[in-house]
Amino acid sequence: MITHPEKTYEAIQVLKLSGFTTIIAYASFKHSDYLTSLGATHILDRASVPLSDLASTVRTISPDGLPVVYDAISSADTQVVAYDCLLNGGSLAITTAEAPSLTARRESDTASGRDVVQFLANSHLPGQDDIGKQVYAVLSDWLRDGVIAVCFTFIISSNNLLNSQSIAQSI
Repeated sequence: MITHPEKTYEAIQVLKLSGFTTIIAYASFKHSDYLTSLGATHILDRASVPLSDLASTVRTISPDGLPVVYDAISSADTQVVAYDCLLNGGSLAITTAEAPSLTARRESDTASGRDVVQFLANSHLPGQDDIGKQVYAVLSDWLRDGVIAVCFTFIISSNNLLNSQSIAQSI
C-alpha cells in the first residue's frame, strides 16, 4: 500500500476487515503506532526506503509480491512502483486516472495477468447503493465496538493558528 495520510486509515481497516494478514504501509515512521493500531502489519518508512526501492523491499516481506495494492497517492511514479509490488494475477487499485507510464509498463507485461482498477469509495454513485446500505447498517456498531476508528484529527485554536506548512510537516 502506498499511503497518503488522509486516505490511508480507511484502506488499512477495510483490508483488515476483509481478512488480509499482511498489510504494508509506506508512510512516515512517526505514524507507525497509529497505523499498526489500525491493522498495518509492516511500516516501511518513506525516509528510509526510497520509492525506487519500494518494490524490492516489499518482496523481502512477500517474495512473490502482493495480491492487492492500494495506491492512495496514484501519481505516475507511484502507480508503476505499486504495479511492480503485485504478484502475478494481483490487482492494483488507483485513485486517479491511469498514468501513461503505467499503461506502458502494463503493455510490456502482458503475461503477468495483473489487473488495474480505478477506485472511488462513494456509496452515492450508481450501482454502489447496496454496499452502502450494508456498510451503513453496521457502521455505528463498528465505531462503538472499535472495529474501525476515525482518522486522527488536529485541533487548531484561533489563539495559536498554524500555517499550512506546519500542519503538513506534522502529518
